[in-house]
Amino acid sequence: MTVLLLVVALSSGQAAPARPAPKRAGLTWVAADSLARKLEQIEGTLARAKGGKPALPRSVEVTEAELNSYLNLTLGPKVPPELSEVAFRIQPGRLAGTGFLDLDRLKAKAPPQGPWNPLNFLNGLVAVDLKTQLPSRDGMGSFAVDEVRLGGVSIPVSLLQQVVLTATRTRE
Repeated sequence: MTVLLLVVALSSGQAAPARPAPKRAGLTWVAADSLARKLEQIEGTLARAKGGKPALPRSVEVTEAELNSYLNLTLGPKVPPELSEVAFRIQPGRLAGTGFLDLDRLKAKAPPQGPWNPLNFLNGLVAVDLKTQLPSRDGMGSFAVDEVRLGGVSIPVSLLQQVVLTATRTRE
């Protein structure tokens, strides 16, 4: 396999760009690339359906390794820097996620919210736990947040929404 990759790279006249080694056990570029191909296939199916060609219904299986590798390696540079060590567990009808949120970086980015904003009482790097339901119907899935814990303390979903808006909002 290695010889085949070397031959392909040399025959193209360009070496494949080196990608950084995963910093966490369980993450691989092979798994990340596998999910990227599956997403491209889904996008192709959707494009054909929009073009008037019938799209064949099909299921796509995503493994935890693919999801976590794709999120951390492929999308990692696009994830707000306030969030790190993202990991998801896929369960029947549910998705559970963990990560760390740097509240000091988040608050530095956020507009002033007033003295009673719950984020004013927290600081540092805190663990985030998220539990959701994954209802699906007619081939479309969504997720509904069941529970959010910040540093082990249950918080309202509205506070999660505020954190997401703050972390993803740009000046543009």
